[in-house]
Amino acid sequence: MPWEPDGTFQRVYSWEADANNGLLIDATRMDTDTDDIVNGLAQLRQQAQSGSMQWGGAAVGTASAPSITVAPAPTALAAGNRYLFLPGAANTGPATLQVNTLAAVPLRNRGPLVGGELQPGVAVSVVYDGANFQIEGGVSHITALNPGAGLTGGGVAGPLTLGLVIPVAVSSGGLGVTGLAAHGLVVGQGTAPVTTVAPGAANTVLIASGPIADPSFGALSPLLDTLFGNTQGTIAFRGASGWAGFAPGPVGALLQTQGPGANLGWSTAAGTGTISGVSPGRGLTGGGTSGSVTLALAVPVAITDGGTNAGDAVTALANLGGAPLASPVFTGAPQAPTPSIGDNSRSCPSERYLTCAACLPRLHRRTQGADPDRRRQQHEHRDHGLCCGRGVSAACRRHANRAADGAALPGHCRRHRIGCRI
Repeated sequence: MPWEPDGTFQRVYSWEADANNGLLIDATRMDTDTDDIVNGLAQLRQQAQSGSMQWGGAAVGTASAPSITVAPAPTALAAGNRYLFLPGAANTGPATLQVNTLAAVPLRNRGPLVGGELQPGVAVSVVYDGANFQIEGGVSHITALNPGAGLTGGGVAGPLTLGLVIPVAVSSGGLGVTGLAAHGLVVGQGTAPVTTVAPGAANTVLIASGPIADPSFGALSPLLDTLFGNTQGTIAFRGASGWAGFAPGPVGALLQTQGPGANLGWSTAAGTGTISGVSPGRGLTGGGTSGSVTLALAVPVAITDGGTNAGDAVTALANLGGAPLASPVFTGAPQAPTPSIGDNSRSCPSERYLTCAACLPRLHRRTQGADPDRRRQQHEHRDHGLCCGRGVSAACRRHANRAADGAALPGHCRRHRIGCRI
């Protein structure tokens, strides 16, 4: 039954086959078969021991040379063998571990033990690396806890506590104080505790006091006096190299800009003198010599001053020489449009509309010596049918209804049968 690495066994002999073949039980064959089983079981145990943890219980021996007993007992140590045990005493330096009757092997904790790694009753697990027993996970024992810079507390036994030293010093990363003024300004003092500059009053500014003094809050006006002078009327402006004070100019002078890249300048205003009084000019009233002076138009404004010298439209039209809107009397040679043929509206007819060059000679002969206006009226009514508002239709057949300039003329009135009789 040879042992195979995969955990299987192969029979050396088959008793059934021997019986079938007429072979009797043989001592030599029997021993060989049994020894093979024993060897295989030993190999199985060794494989189990090399990969699993074995409990060694409480160790015996000395603090620097503890010894444990495990079962089944290993015949030899193999890399990967792991053991768990309880030390009986604290080591004070390097130590070894003996498993059963095998040779003692050095204990290591990432290096030789220095003391305190083994403590009574504190379980320790070790793994064999082929040369040493390595303490798994590393084991350390704190014998004392001492406070460092900025800390208090510590001790050598029992629960230990560390705390900050209050206030935390500046050298330890603190401010060196336990409280600050509300809304104040924290000011560093080198390695000394910080100080607080109390908040300033309303409308004050923080003013530096030099490299070795704390700043302070103060009014803005004294600071500006320091920067630009205290002469009344000074103007702060940005010069070529920084802010500066621009001195007040003479009385009545005007402040002028000189364009980009140039400073301000004072210039004399055009005209000088003092106004002693204001008098109303043409078309104005009011004025005065002191206080608030008011000027107003003289109402009504005279025509010579560009007005109408009137307070209403009718008077203004009359004052300006215009014709009245009701029953105006025209003079000179006013003109009116010529109505179209057949127009019987109330529009004003022109002289061309009422005059027929062919009819005028006959009209003159028939009305010779009569009033000129009467002659025209007869021609208008009798010869061109202007006797009523019924309209005209038929044309002057003889003269083709043409005026002196060739324009068409209206015909005659059908109702009263008045036409051109020339």
